[in-house]
Amino acid sequence: MVLLENVRDEIKLVAEGNLMLRESMERGFKEVKKEISGIKNEMIIVKAEISNIKDEMSDMKTEMSDMKTEMRMGFKGMMAETLAIDEKMDKKADKKDLLVLEKRVAKLEPAR
Repeated sequence: MVLLENVRDEIKLVAEGNLMLRESMERGFKEVKKEISGIKNEMIIVKAEISNIKDEMSDMKTEMSDMKTEMRMGFKGMMAETLAIDEKMDKKADKKDLLVLEKRVAKLEPAR
């Protein structure tokens, strides 16, 4: 009988220990769940921020592409104007003719 009571007491102690362990684990799991929930919320915020950054980068890429096109068109326009001016100058007088004319004018000026 004494031996049986001792076994019962031991079983009660093991059961109580098991209950305490279960309660402790449940408290720990609640804390872990809170932390996981907090991390999930932070990840949602980070994803939104990354999405905003991607949108901004896309907008910047579009703007830079537009500026690149404008610069190319401006450069082409400048080249066309330069060629037009060169053609006008070529039609007006040859550079060799201008040099000869300058020399003749230089000779005339001291004669006065």
